[in-house]
Amino acid sequence: MHSKPIHSELKPIFKKIYESGKQRAITAFKVLEDQAAGLDDFDRLLILDRADQGVEKQLEDFEHPYYADNSGEETLLSYFASRTYLLSVDESAVLEEGVFLGQFQKLLSEAMRPLEDTIPKYTFEDFLNGVSCRYFENFKKEVTTDEANYYAIRDWQFVQLQKVVTYEYLFLASKLQSIVAEFTEPLLFLMDMEIKVRFMLDRVELEEKLVSAAFNELSFLNNVVPQPIDTNELTQKLTRFRNFDLDLMSIMPSTMDGPLLLVAENYPGCTGNILTLIYALDQLADWLDEIKVGRLIWTDQVKELDWAQIAANTRNAAAIEVDALTLEIEETAYNEDVPQEEIKQFLIGQFEHYRERFNRFKNKFLFAALKDDKDTEHTDRMVITNSFFGHAAEGNFKELKEAIIIKDMIWVIVQIYMDVMGTHRLEFANNDNSFFAVQSLLSTMVPDKELYNAMSDTLTNTLVQHESYFLPFDLFIQNHKENFHHIFHRGIDRLQGVLDDAVPNNKILYIQSRLKDLKQRELKLSRFTDNDREFGSYDDRYSTHFKEFLDLEAEFMRNVRDVEFQAPIKPANKPTKKLAVQDRNHLFNEDQDIFIAEMMESLGLTRSGRASLSERKKGAVRGIVEALSKHGILPLKSLDELCHAIAVKIGLELKSKLDFSQTSQRYEKLADTYIQQHYKAR
Repeated sequence: MHSKPIHSELKPIFKKIYESGKQRAITAFKVLEDQAAGLDDFDRLLILDRADQGVEKQLEDFEHPYYADNSGEETLLSYFASRTYLLSVDESAVLEEGVFLGQFQKLLSEAMRPLEDTIPKYTFEDFLNGVSCRYFENFKKEVTTDEANYYAIRDWQFVQLQKVVTYEYLFLASKLQSIVAEFTEPLLFLMDMEIKVRFMLDRVELEEKLVSAAFNELSFLNNVVPQPIDTNELTQKLTRFRNFDLDLMSIMPSTMDGPLLLVAENYPGCTGNILTLIYALDQLADWLDEIKVGRLIWTDQVKELDWAQIAANTRNAAAIEVDALTLEIEETAYNEDVPQEEIKQFLIGQFEHYRERFNRFKNKFLFAALKDDKDTEHTDRMVITNSFFGHAAEGNFKELKEAIIIKDMIWVIVQIYMDVMGTHRLEFANNDNSFFAVQSLLSTMVPDKELYNAMSDTLTNTLVQHESYFLPFDLFIQNHKENFHHIFHRGIDRLQGVLDDAVPNNKILYIQSRLKDLKQRELKLSRFTDNDREFGSYDDRYSTHFKEFLDLEAEFMRNVRDVEFQAPIKPANKPTKKLAVQDRNHLFNEDQDIFIAEMMESLGLTRSGRASLSERKKGAVRGIVEALSKHGILPLKSLDELCHAIAVKIGLELKSKLDFSQTSQRYEKLADTYIQQHYKAR
């Protein structure tokens, strides 16, 4: 007869594994301490920080992050017991590895904290005066400087970089215009240069000789770029450019003073700074591309955009919309003929509308920049920088407007709610605290990496976003509740699948152990009044749901235990081939295949059916897909799946999802025009 619940049965084994992993962490940490002995604070911190980054990388790749959870031994035991019994696997080795990683990271963090507290804060004045700071150059900003000085430094770097890049780009565009002014076929030369610039920036193999050869093909640079070019430095900076890794430590007063002086003197050429030249060529390639697709004429004077005016117009448009939306809400909220309960529900509905818009908003870092209403300069600078270097002005300023509207309207609603209801805490339908139980309940199920990370991210985001974005706490709590609700039910769905495949005896032990835990929990909670409970009143809906789920499983097993079963269908020798939902080569019919191929070729995205796209131009695929979908030419699949289908057709590798960009927007319009002109006529 088995009389112990599963976690009690495994506890002695778990304890040995846990202590072994913990001891490994202590030993590894002792090795680091010995290495750091006798070193100054900087070198000690450097050793610890590098080790911490290594652990972080290991944790990213670790398939069992729940075993690295430092919430406590009981939580780890719960994960281990559930997985051992239901999956019938011995995860002793990965449990020990998880404990080691979690405990090692904890020891590193505890050792680094006092060293970080002693770091002298680096200031903007230090930066301008050329003061070198090893800490600022090697460690994260949170521990080396305060927020105001950090953003002052970064703003200076981006402003000066953009100033020099703009000057060089405008000069090179003007130079090209003067070269082709007498040509019979100027566009042929310009398109040839566009191909060569893009090849050098995006496709040439990153070997010094090949990079140098590709660079020398850019004949328009003759006599405007100081010679000889350091090909080693060019190759290194080109590598970082392709990885979207801007080398900020090379944008210092000492490295930028010379180029800035030449710009101030209106020097007739490039400044000799390789970093600025690479980004100037990137701007030039974008200008040439605009000429190729017919959005610009090569003879038009090339001018710098009035970024400050664009930002001001965006803010004015947002303010006008906020005023109009506020008036609409006030008409209902302050209407004495409308019952108060109806007003309350109306305001909660409005709050939920803007919470949904906040959740759909992708680049949420904008809300951190918007938290100080008086500091518009930094926010505008950030959007301008992203627009300039990302070639996405229209999309970025559209996002800025949306972020301002969301932020302002959420606070407007909370203020009106306070005026009408006398409290700033909105009374939502789910105003209990039952969601607090989800984290502990999930540890008694069998979560996978994705589910555990979703829970962990929710916990982190609730705290970090509230602190960073300066938005009402209700917004983050509602998101937390909503996310935990979905995570709980995903956990139940996954558990159902695991139970269906589990060994019957192990399943019985798991169910009875978990039912015993839940009933003991109910017994403990019954001793407390609502006022005694740490987090106030809640209905315990998730524990109740979990118990009902386990009761149903137990009842089913009782009812079928004596049933003799013979499968009505014998399993096939070979697994049946799945329908090709993900076979991206079969998402389109023959007519669609032909039309899409012709359009891609006509728009210059392919040559003889194969992709002719740089890394930075891959967003064109998203634009093509959005236009085709709008006209009903593509099947009803996700945007990501359709983008990958097109990519597979043209032999293009996509390593990640394609985000909205100026490139995607441009090609959506071009494809839309092409479809209107050609598809209906087919």
